[in-house]
Amino acid sequence: MKRFMMIAVLISIAGMALGIPPRITGWLHTQGTQILDESDKPVRLLGMGGPNLAAGQRPSKAQYDNISDWGFNTVRVVISWGNLEPTAPTKNADGTLTHHWNQAFLSTLDDVLSEYGKRHVGVILTMAHGRWFVGPADSEFPTWLYESTAGGNQFRRDFLSNTGAGPVKPLDGFTEAWKTVAKRYADNPTLTGIDIMTEPGYLQGDNLDAFYATVAKGIRSVNSHALIMFEDMLPFRRQLILKSPPPVENVVYSVHLYTKDWSHDGKPWMEMVSKQAEEWKVPVYVGEFNAFKGGLNVQNLPANWQPETKMFLDYCKAHDVSWSFFTYEASGPAFSSIIVPDTGEAKADLLSILQAGY
Repeated sequence: MKRFMMIAVLISIAGMALGIPPRITGWLHTQGTQILDESDKPVRLLGMGGPNLAAGQRPSKAQYDNISDWGFNTVRVVISWGNLEPTAPTKNADGTLTHHWNQAFLSTLDDVLSEYGKRHVGVILTMAHGRWFVGPADSEFPTWLYESTAGGNQFRRDFLSNTGAGPVKPLDGFTEAWKTVAKRYADNPTLTGIDIMTEPGYLQGDNLDAFYATVAKGIRSVNSHALIMFEDMLPFRRQLILKSPPPVENVVYSVHLYTKDWSHDGKPWMEMVSKQAEEWKVPVYVGEFNAFKGGLNVQNLPANWQPETKMFLDYCKAHDVSWSFFTYEASGPAFSSIIVPDTGEAKADLLSILQAGY
């Protein structure tokens, strides 16, 4: 424990020497490809993947403190519609719906925002979408949404067409879930951003544009402050499919960067993304990256992950690109994290490189 505390102190001092990004203390807005604070000063969202509340994770005090002390100004927190509304809404005699929101989960969310808010770390909420079928207890969509087990592809088509046999149309219900969260924190500047859906790779073309437009307008109808992130395809697709940003103010173009390296794969992808953002006049946010596998929980990391990550972070700094490393804590060799699973200590080399990118 003493060794961990010493490492944490040294890393914090190093971060201070490198320059800590501005704290999130008020409302943010966009202007062109930049995010600005209340004084119209440019600010980049430089963050860490935090707890996956959708999977039952809860942050420890160490996680709250470390993310702040290490200098990150935002944390990305995963929630799901399945968490928010595990019980189906009731249809009233007049055709309206009474929703039964999970108050225990919302209370947990209140606590998470409160703790990060005390430390002036902004929270970006994102909605998980996996497990498009009825059955598993940890389904990220409500298990009551569909009455059959026809399969994920049919459910995805139903979602896009807003049809289904459940008590609420799926896209309407998803939008209502976001509206409930967005309204709850409409006056809380700790809610820095709303990332509508993480890795929506199953949606295609015009459907994805229409999906984002519908949900973004719903969110903006109850929350005029939080930035709204809309994510395009993953880089392995080698193409972008969105045709326009959602038709609301203060939106941020989001992508995830999971490529073998920066020089050959990552850079061309980000240049394509930056060009698109410039045409739309919106900022860019890399919602997830793993330092070109440098964050994996394995012994033998790629030989070039450090210089490749430095080049990526230099690019972000030069082009006003915000980012969030994925993630703070995870176990298993297939996952990346800033924390060593067996010891609870920080990966000092990785953290130092991330801090140099502030």
